[in-house]
Amino acid sequence: MFLKGTKAQPFGQMNLAGYAPYALTVAVISVAVTLVSALATQRFTPYLHQPTGARPTVGDMLREILIAAGNRNFVALALSA
Repeated sequence: MFLKGTKAQPFGQMNLAGYAPYALTVAVISVAVTLVSALATQRFTPYLHQPTGARPTVGDMLREILIAAGNRNFVALALSA
């Protein structure tokens, strides 16, 4: 639909003029779907699990970071990203 071929560019994927409307359409659809899903779930917010009031300390967070850093698969993924 967006990447139609022309005489100059018989393959639609090479027609640069089609990419801007395509990107705009995808962006509009993405924003619309995100807003609809957010608004549709808003009424369930009061029924969600409420965490306990205890806040983690710096030591707790450091301990969690060290546990994650000890996982070779996580380290490989984090370094490759």
